[in-house]
Amino acid sequence: MISLLKKEHLLFIFFILIYLFFGIFNLETLPVAWTDEIMHIDPAIQFIKKGEFTSKVWPNEGSEIIFASYPPLIHWWHTLWLTFTNPTIFMVRLPFLIIHTCSLLLIFNYLIDKKLNVILATCIVIAFALDKTVFEISRSVRIEVFIIFLITLYITLQHKANLLFIRSLLLGLMAIAHLYLWPIIFVWYISELLKLKIKNGILFTIIILLPAATYLHSIHYEVNTLIDQIGKQATDHQLTSGSASNNALLNSFYYRFFPHYNEQPFVFIGFAILISLLIKSCVTYKNLLGIKINETAFVILFITIFFMISPQYRYLPVLSCLGVLLIPSNINVKVNWFLILVVSNGAFSFFARHSTAIIQRSERLSKPMLNFINEHIDTTKKTLILGESIGAYYCFLRRDTLCDYGIDFYPQHWNWGNYNQVILLTKKEHNQGIKIAEYSIKNDHQLPKWVTSIGKGGSYNLTNVYRLK
Repeated sequence: MISLLKKEHLLFIFFILIYLFFGIFNLETLPVAWTDEIMHIDPAIQFIKKGEFTSKVWPNEGSEIIFASYPPLIHWWHTLWLTFTNPTIFMVRLPFLIIHTCSLLLIFNYLIDKKLNVILATCIVIAFALDKTVFEISRSVRIEVFIIFLITLYITLQHKANLLFIRSLLLGLMAIAHLYLWPIIFVWYISELLKLKIKNGILFTIIILLPAATYLHSIHYEVNTLIDQIGKQATDHQLTSGSASNNALLNSFYYRFFPHYNEQPFVFIGFAILISLLIKSCVTYKNLLGIKINETAFVILFITIFFMISPQYRYLPVLSCLGVLLIPSNINVKVNWFLILVVSNGAFSFFARHSTAIIQRSERLSKPMLNFINEHIDTTKKTLILGESIGAYYCFLRRDTLCDYGIDFYPQHWNWGNYNQVILLTKKEHNQGIKIAEYSIKNDHQLPKWVTSIGKGGSYNLTNVYRLK
């Protein structure tokens, strides 16, 4: 990181400080608690309580007995972190923001080491960081934060001979991060193996396999359970799953981006140009004769994301991160008006969302909402809370056996007969049960609809509490 200490890098340092300031200030309010976040946390909470990875929150058959629906790295992290900290929204998200910021520092340092102009490197990293998917990911508690960091660190250390076994560990961790990384891990593994003597190659392979072996041991080698649950997840994440169209190509190349990128058209165009130029550079006849390892990994990752897995925009930051790292070797880019447009478009969306979170802060803070829930349920009774994800944090923070949280649209594992009371938290009017209370926060600062449509993140305001049992 020596490069970051020079005076000409003050603009980049200023950006990082701004990014961190807004990131930390709005960490628990942008967004408010949401579904995927608590689904990733729940197996770790259950492990801390029971000593086994289980989860009734996940709908997959058998997950309430042994959780094997998702590669384990994200759950291992939550288990480690939450063993020593309280599961508040702020504390859960804080490491992800820090790790993401470290990735930005690594990317910038890598671009500078590759002799890229300082201003150009700064603009490229800012454009990447302000992509709305990237800055959503930075606080979303998704595994992509770790993947971006691991890939960036691996490429940074790629040609350092004395750090071979650190690289093998990085590849091993990637292998238990997500299945869509396996093809590029294989490319990097083969490229490393070809340089090694047999003894070192065996040790290198053992280190890569060690995290996966540890995981298999943790689930008692229930391979059939693993295949069933991961298979169910894979089925739910095909190109035509949960999309606006049954046309796989239309889903992947249009609905993957829109309407998500409606307010960032220049960011989308910049992403498309970057991908197109890199693919053109990577698949030229010259490169096919002399294979470039990272470029090959990029093309394989592109094929995997766009032709094999569901058209969800959350996979894009990993591809764009790898693409950004390949710019110095493959594309002759200069600071130009279009790059400035991309940065400006990203900044508009970034500040709109953070400004909205600040204005709606009283509606989004979790502590008053958690106190409200506590006031309106009988804490001495065995309770099942369904609905809004803030209910999960309420149960997580209690850390007792009297309160469980379930997602209302995943009812598979919940037997109401096991509970004295069932509570539903919802923004909608409900025609069953008894309405106990409505969480209402007066906010004198009303925002125009066009602002709130950009500054998404929701709030807890007007959440209803129903007693269903």
